[in-house]
Amino acid sequence: MNRPLTDVNSLSLPQKQKGEISHRYVLGLYEILDRITKKYPQVLIEGCSSGGARFDPGMLYYVGQNWVSDNTDAFDRVKIQSGFSLIYPPVAMGSHVSITPNHQTGRTTSLNTRYQTARFFNLGYELDLTKCTEEEQKEIAGQIQEHKKERSWMQKADFYRNEIPNENYVSWSSVREGKEECFVFIFQKFFNPLHSHGQFQLNGLNPAYDYLETDSGKKYGGDELMEIGISVPLVKEDFHVFTFHFVRADREIDSGR
Repeated sequence: MNRPLTDVNSLSLPQKQKGEISHRYVLGLYEILDRITKKYPQVLIEGCSSGGARFDPGMLYYVGQNWVSDNTDAFDRVKIQSGFSLIYPPVAMGSHVSITPNHQTGRTTSLNTRYQTARFFNLGYELDLTKCTEEEQKEIAGQIQEHKKERSWMQKADFYRNEIPNENYVSWSSVREGKEECFVFIFQKFFNPLHSHGQFQLNGLNPAYDYLETDSGKKYGGDELMEIGISVPLVKEDFHVFTFHFVRADREIDSGR
């Protein structure tokens, strides 16, 4: 049921109504989807694809998830997913960890980079697990376990595309309802010593709260994180991802809730 149509025609319409064909087709598609979703309300239908102009708020009414591109390369995905998130919520986007070198671009990225790029959204894996090493299988199992604990709040969180010090980075964050927890993603496109230690200001936190970064144990003020920001170390690696997990310092957060 691909939306883009080329060389369309209908013998049932007179010449002056030929311009209605594409519009009539979409109305017919909506009618079919309406029947299916009402009869099978528990079935999740995935639309395809944003890049093919087959997804819009009208389709979102019937199709709760969309496959935004067959390009699953993590480097390209940060741009694709940032653009998609300008209009649609992260929960509406399917985002997968695929093989490397990537089948579309030939680019090699680490398993962690591919996972971190996908974890804000509807995470999936499209690869042959029998071809993964034992170490990779263990890493994937840990990723899935982690995602299941956090998805209940991250998929409902406020999603931000944070300002970046230069174009060598992409930064996202998800802030939990109540502003007591925040997960931050910073993607370093290429190693460049001139671009290290830039400040990344966060959004949507409570300036009156203190936040604990769970890996380092460092404490930051909410106003500090939003007005001054955080910096990342110099890592000599292309396509590297930095992550930070902040929780309100004076309250214990159940990330599996």
